[in-house]
Amino acid sequence: MFLLLRFLVLVFVSVFSLFTVFANATSPISQIGSPSIEKGKLSLEARFGLTTDADNARNDQRVFTRQHIHYGFTDWYAGRIILRQNKFKGQAIESRLTGFENHFQLTHQKKHGFNSGIRLSYFESYNNLGSNTAQARYLLQVPFADKWQYRFHGIFDYALENNANDNVNFQMRHHVSRTLNLLPNYLRKTSIGLETFNDFDTLGNTPNYHQQTHQVGTLFRGIVKNNFYFQTHYRLGISDISPDHIIGLSIGRKL
Repeated sequence: MFLLLRFLVLVFVSVFSLFTVFANATSPISQIGSPSIEKGKLSLEARFGLTTDADNARNDQRVFTRQHIHYGFTDWYAGRIILRQNKFKGQAIESRLTGFENHFQLTHQKKHGFNSGIRLSYFESYNNLGSNTAQARYLLQVPFADKWQYRFHGIFDYALENNANDNVNFQMRHHVSRTLNLLPNYLRKTSIGLETFNDFDTLGNTPNYHQQTHQVGTLFRGIVKNNFYFQTHYRLGISDISPDHIIGLSIGRKL
């Protein structure tokens, strides 16, 4: 029964992705994370990102940094505190946003055949750089074909400062990766994959394709000895408003 459910979920989301993979606020250091929660585990993580854009000075040589503190209170609930900074070309780095996330795991792979969960988040803006935002996110992680996995995120952002009808933003993210056996003396686990990030902008007044943010790219991640982990990625902007090139690196440790 669970194998059938897993298959139907994978087929549904995969078919749906065909209509969205080519569908504004996707961050260059955003990732398509797993919904899995580990009780009693504390994770500290730092992320770094860079965008370049020949046609948009705002996104050219723009630097992003982020710090995470994540703790699993139970095997189904975790909290995460996020600090974000931003630096435009030729300007000093500044704090832009801080936030708190509630992570809930709904299904577990060992019991149900796949992992799924939701995140309920609040982000506060600094220096009048954007709106305070509430976010709801659905996460799915489905293993298949032994060493492969598929991940999906569906995200709704709600701008709290705005009473307009078009302040709900919708994003979809897709991820396929394969586990590798590389450098076993140094790395416990590595994987490579492909990703798409699709930001459709506001639902009440959805712009045309090239005024939405769409990116495709590759990733490489691994777990190092002593519970250190990393991920690096490169994404290419495939719509006019998206940055031309996006590079990201994250480094963290579980305690």
